[in-house]
Amino acid sequence: MVEKWTLCIEVSCRPNPGPASLKFVLHNGAKNHVIYRIWEVQGKTTNNEAYYITLVAGLKEAKHNGVNNITVLTNSDLICNHMEGIYNVRADNLKPLYREAKIWSARFNSFSIKHLAEIHKISTDLMVGAISSVDAGARDDSGSSFIPLANIDQHQYRSRLCVYTMVVIFLGILIPWFFQ
Repeated sequence: MVEKWTLCIEVSCRPNPGPASLKFVLHNGAKNHVIYRIWEVQGKTTNNEAYYITLVAGLKEAKHNGVNNITVLTNSDLICNHMEGIYNVRADNLKPLYREAKIWSARFNSFSIKHLAEIHKISTDLMVGAISSVDAGARDDSGSSFIPLANIDQHQYRSRLCVYTMVVIFLGILIPWFFQ
């Protein structure tokens, strides 16, 4: 059986261009294995540059973990169209990032990329599922491991996206527990 992994990528640049918050979630449903990273890029980065940076980081992490078959989900229609060859990459700042993403995508036996507007909900659900099922034997290999909300002030990622993600994770754990 071919082991299929899903890579969800999402970013936020405020303003655009500006500092970026990046996140990827790598998931194998068959093994309930989740790896995720959340980090920031300071300086002037466009949303599209941030998507490519996140895509390449996610693909590198997948290869590092022995993944051979991957589907990428993103809410960036432009990145999907670039990677599928529908649009040419015209922006000079994106060309080297695109080439690197193509090199990494070619290292997989099977690679596909799909546009999905609801990516935030899916990636957050995957992270919450991994965190809440750690006791049930799921592996959580998160590089930026789960940080309790009480410690968020000491956390090195203080962007709104990171704080928002932690609140969503907390509520995602609390609400199902409350209604049990």
